[in-house]
Amino acid sequence: MASRGIPLTVAFLLGALVIAPIVARAPDVVPPWGTGWGPTGSGVLVNTYILVAWSERMDLTSVEAAFSYSDGVVMHTQGAWTHDGTRNTSTFAPATPLNPGTRYTVRFATTAKDLSGNRLDQNRNGVGGEPCEPAPPGISDCLVWMFVTAPLAPDSVPPTVPTTSPRDVGRAA
Repeated sequence: MASRGIPLTVAFLLGALVIAPIVARAPDVVPPWGTGWGPTGSGVLVNTYILVAWSERMDLTSVEAAFSYSDGVVMHTQGAWTHDGTRNTSTFAPATPLNPGTRYTVRFATTAKDLSGNRLDQNRNGVGGEPCEPAPPGISDCLVWMFVTAPLAPDSVPPTVPTTSPRDVGRAA
């Protein structure tokens, strides 16, 4: 009689091992947000990188497509990306150096998503993908910040006149 119960017990335990991981992995419904970013402030070097730390692993294609930065005149997106899935960070190196003494606005639209497809929820109200406009930064789900690059160093070299034309022939050598 005891031998009949063993296969049933084994089947039950194996079934529990197969089903438990399915039950334990509930779908990810928590939208992502940026937890840290930079550069910020003023005096930023013109050859700086732009960095964002995310609350969780992100869909890298959507992060890159959601990104832009602007000097107030031109919207930029060209550059090279580096993503670190262990640290949940994305780093962008602009294709050309930034302009000195210029205010830049960096923006990640709400189309940036985590690996489960949840859209950015920067205002952390639990609803990702809310429109960025017309709400000001901090109210919408877009991640937006600004920084100012360092101005050019002052020119401290006095000018010189290496030659003149016509030559001054009246002077004695």
